[in-house]
Amino acid sequence: MTGSRHEVCKWISPGSTEVSVLLQPPIPSCATCPLGAVSRSRCPFTPTYLPAGALVCGQGERSARVGFVREGVVSLTRVEPDGTESVALRGPRSLVNIEALRSAASPYEVRALSDVRLCAVDSSVLSTWVGPEDSPSRAVMDLVLGDAELRQRDLSWRSGDALA
Repeated sequence: MTGSRHEVCKWISPGSTEVSVLLQPPIPSCATCPLGAVSRSRCPFTPTYLPAGALVCGQGERSARVGFVREGVVSLTRVEPDGTESVALRGPRSLVNIEALRSAASPYEVRALSDVRLCAVDSSVLSTWVGPEDSPSRAVMDLVLGDAELRQRDLSWRSGDALA
């Protein structure tokens, strides 16, 4: 997966669910990374290599780290109480485990589907890096995280486990 063109990734889950996603091009280096560019050589993210099949975070686990996918594909799999499986794919330029910023459990399992280059950071370090409590960037981050939680609750409501 090189070059500047978007690529389509198709995957069939163990439960026979076919999932497709249009992937952004990989980020070859910190110099071309949008997080590195705004960090002025002080990016708190640490590059990590994950082989295909590696578990990033289990469903229901509380991760202390947030990840930024630079290259490769991860799956987000949620198994409902009735056994129904929901799958989404994420590629380069995606954040995973953002629930860690609110010390919340992951609503899905995150697993490397291909070899993945992931940059990870402790959620408390990322929170500090975003800015102080009274900064505009922190306020926007809190709004985005709150909206993500509401969307997750909406999905739970649709699947019938919101009242469980």
